[in-house]
Amino acid sequence: MKRIISALSVLACVTTFGLAGCGGDDDGDGDGAAGKSGNEPTAGAPATGSPNLACDPAEATTCQNDTDCDFVIDGTARSAAQDCGKMDCLTSEDPDCARECILEKLDMTSDCAACYADFVGCTIQNCVAACIGDPDSDECHECQETEGCRPTFDACSGLPE
Repeated sequence: MKRIISALSVLACVTTFGLAGCGGDDDGDGDGAAGKSGNEPTAGAPATGSPNLACDPAEATTCQNDTDCDFVIDGTARSAAQDCGKMDCLTSEDPDCARECILEKLDMTSDCAACYADFVGCTIQNCVAACIGDPDSDECHECQETEGCRPTFDACSGLPE
């Protein structure tokens, strides 16, 4: 029963992980979002209306650097974390599974991958009830805020809110 609840929690919470919602492989390359999209981001900002976060390597924070910004802007960091939570780490009891999985999928820094992995873990631990029905709901996002998941991610990653 515990594994079933954990599996459902991971599925619900990982889709929440998009910080503003998660998407699939929307870059048109058909690779399942497992790597760079091939579209080089410009000016450190995602496309208008995109759920992806802005990133500026000049800021030199955990995730704002030359290595990680492309993955943040094009959404592959978000997609990799989503995939790892849903598939590879669904039943794992290894606390480093999501981070290690993200690093296997993307050539990003370990510290930034850890921020993404910790956000998923926090949501699973604290916001299952709020997020299981609709991970894009105001209730889910509010829970992530009040339970510290989003503020912790923001502080860890150094990415703008």
